[in-house]
This record gives sequence, C-alpha cells and structure tokens, in this order.
Amino acid sequence: MKLPVIHGDNILTDDFPEGTVVLTAPPPLPPLKDPRTVVREALENPLSEQPLSEALRECRRIVVAFDDPVLPIPLPAEDPRRIIVGEVLSMAEEAGVGVKLLCANGTHRKWSRRELAAVVGEHAGRAVCHDAEDEENLIELGSVDGMPVTVNREIVESDILVYVNVTFTPMNGGWKSVAVGLGSYESISCHHNPDVFGWNIMDPESSKMHRILWRMGEVIEKNVRVFQVETVVTNELQPSLSLANKKGLRVPLTLKAFSIFPRKMRDVIRSRIRASYRMAYVGAGSVNDVHVETLKSLRRQLELKVDRQFDVVVIGVPNMSPYASFSTQNPVLTANLALGYAYGFLSVGEPILKKNGVLIFCNPMDEVFHEKHHPSYVEFYKTLEETRDPWELREKYERKFAKNERYVKQYRYGYAYHGAHPFFVWYAIRPALERALTVINVAPSNPKVPERMGFEWARSLSEALSKAYSYVGRSASVAYPAMPPVFCTRTG
Repeated sequence: MKLPVIHGDNILTDDFPEGTVVLTAPPPLPPLKDPRTVVREALENPLSEQPLSEALRECRRIVVAFDDPVLPIPLPAEDPRRIIVGEVLSMAEEAGVGVKLLCANGTHRKWSRRELAAVVGEHAGRAVCHDAEDEENLIELGSVDGMPVTVNREIVESDILVYVNVTFTPMNGGWKSVAVGLGSYESISCHHNPDVFGWNIMDPESSKMHRILWRMGEVIEKNVRVFQVETVVTNELQPSLSLANKKGLRVPLTLKAFSIFPRKMRDVIRSRIRASYRMAYVGAGSVNDVHVETLKSLRRQLELKVDRQFDVVVIGVPNMSPYASFSTQNPVLTANLALGYAYGFLSVGEPILKKNGVLIFCNPMDEVFHEKHHPSYVEFYKTLEETRDPWELREKYERKFAKNERYVKQYRYGYAYHGAHPFFVWYAIRPALERALTVINVAPSNPKVPERMGFEWARSLSEALSKAYSYVGRSASVAYPAMPPVFCTRTG
C-alpha cells in the first residue's frame, strides 16, 4: 500500500508492506472558549498558592519568566504566553509592583526582539534573555548528590517568580522550566549527560532526568517562591500542515509548496508559519500540583495505547527541530529529532521498537549549518569523524567546547547556542542506538552524512525495508507512526 511520509521539506510516497500498522494521534482536546477569562480565573484560584492578586500586594519586585520560542512546533498564531504574560503584567502594574521579564532560554541561544515577539507579542521589548554563563548573575543554592543547583540571581532576589510555560510534550514543564531554563551550564550538564538525558524523557515518572530535576526543584523551592502557570494547547494542526486527519493520511499543502523553493527561502517561510493550536488547559499555583494536572490533560490528547512492539519502525522527519526555530536544521539536529525526540515519543512505557529491531527515518539530512546560530555544531559534526561514542565525546570534548572563548562570546553576546549544546542533543539519541540493531536513513542528499553518524542509508523506503528484512526477516512486523501532529505511544 502506498502511503505519504514526510522527508524534510518534502513528501515521499512509497509502498509499505501489507499488514503495516499505521498509527495516528488521538483526538485533540477541545479549545477553551474564552482563554483570557480562564487565565484570570486560574491566577485567582491557584493550586496550593495564594491568589496572585493577593500575593502581589505583599511584593515590591517580581520576575516573570517564560519559555523561549523553541516550542510548540510550529509556534501558535495565538500564543498562550502572550495572553498570560499580559495578564500578569497588568496585575503587577495595578499593584504597583516592579517587574523583570525574563526569557528562560537555558543553554539555547538568545533571541532577538522580533523572535520574542512571536511568543509574547508587544511585551518583547522589555524582555531580557537568561545567560547561563553570566557568573555575576548566577547563584548556587545548594546541591543534589554533588550536582550544583545554580540559577539566575534575579529570581532569588525577587519576591515571586511567575513562570509561564506551554507544556507541548511530557518532557516539558514542571521543575524543568526553572532548573533548565534559568540554570547554569554547570548545573544543566549534570543531568544532560549520556547516562541520564534521553532515557524515558517523555515519561517523567520513570525518567532519570526528571527525578533529578524534581530533587533540584526541592532546593530551588526553599529559596525561591515560584508561582507556576502551565498551559496545554490543542494538538490539532490546520490541514495545510497535518499529515494525518480523520479521513486518513494526506499530503500537507504547505509541504507540497515547499519543494519549489530553494533551501534558504524555505527557512524563511518556515519561520513565519504559525500553527492553529489553541489553548486547551491552563493551571496555576505550586509547581508540583500544577504539573500533575498539566500532564493529565496532555496525556488525554497525546497518548495512544499500543498492545505490542514491532520489528521495524518507520519515522518521517520534517525539517522542524525545536533548535532550528528561526534558523536552519543541520544533520546533528535531524538525528536528534528522529532518534531522540521522535523515538522518545514512541517509548512511553516500553519502546514501540523491539530490542534489536530496525529503525528507519526519512530525511535528506542536508549538510547545512547556520554559522551564526550553531557555530559549535560545525566543529562537533567534524568531531564525529573521530568518535560517535557519547561518553568519549563528553569526557574528551564537551568541556572544551563549553569553555571555548569564541563559543562563550557568541552565546553571551550574539545569537549562538551554547558550545555544549550539540553534545546534549547527541546524548539524547543514545537510547535509540542501543535499542536498534541498525538505523537506516532514507534518501539522504549525501550518503556520507549518515555514514559519518554511523547510520546505514537507502535510496528509497522500499530499499530501506529490504535492508531491514535482511536483519529481521521478511515476516517482520512494521509500524508507521504518521506525524504530524505528534503523539506518544504507551506500549504494554
């Protein structure tokens, strides 16, 4: 049977074997009819906290922090952060409270005013980006098993931190918002390592990383009063962006049009695409209580129960890495999107892929880099010729990249991702590589790119499936999770 599969900025239509199990997202949550009213009600009726208006009367100065523009993918036309930040700023002004507006970008790059306007609108002009290398503006609050808990000094010296989050995936939100978004490199590196980052990242209850972050949150909570505001958006894309809908699979019109434009023009167009996501849930109050409710809402529209594992899993990978927002997707980000995050979506509970199964992903893996945004990625990509082993990369190179004066300067005073960031995204693919017997990239622009990363390659999906059968037999079971929209599988 012929099915469409996303392949970067294009679509492949190829034959899948009879019996292929096509998986699609569950129905989305209904949107809130009056988001602004619901936001006000949440701020005034929080979980395990004072109403925000009452709390503000006791304050002289607060920090309002918000997630940076890496998620959702694509960014929403009506972003919840803009609505919530606007409401909080109005309440603070009415109470006569000073406000510092802070973008929680962690080791992500800093963002221009135009880029920040995509998420907080007219408030972007007063926003400042967090700096994970600004030693004078970082403070260590304590440690967890020797791991330092270091955060932005502004949130410690304020009366309240109001954190505004869009929980697009189960990996986001909770204490990750503050501990990572407003943390230092030294602190973030403790849980973004090959032993921790990537394992069950979409399943917080069993995730090593989230357990560490929750314990770091206990340290933060003793020093910072956090009023968390979390939202969930509907997991429903307009037909021009969605591969799967109620009637089955269809070729998204946007991708049809993309193929006629050169790469640079596609990057510009992609940065201007806005999704039809709408606010479906908002909760406010203490971090722990709010996040429990957030995950309940999120799982209702994201989790698909699957009763078995498969020998072969085929994934279509768009050129829409969160770390390529307003930028260009490079091969390292593609590997992370396919084997880190997409595989992570398919590994809640037990992985959908059998042990020693074959993972096939479709993307051209174009060998292009945005030198302004991803300078350390260029050198990291070259380093993969020497070693692809995550622990060897961490021990020999991560700190060298992190402390490289040029990369530090580009991160702090330009718009570059932190020097260590490519290591973090590479560590996230380790679980997939250890699970799969082999990984096959379909139709790469240059076969040397997947070869450098240790992947096999094939000219077509049919050829990739033939290679897979040589490992697992022609009677192999095949699953095709058709995204977007994204979803998680809970197997077992």
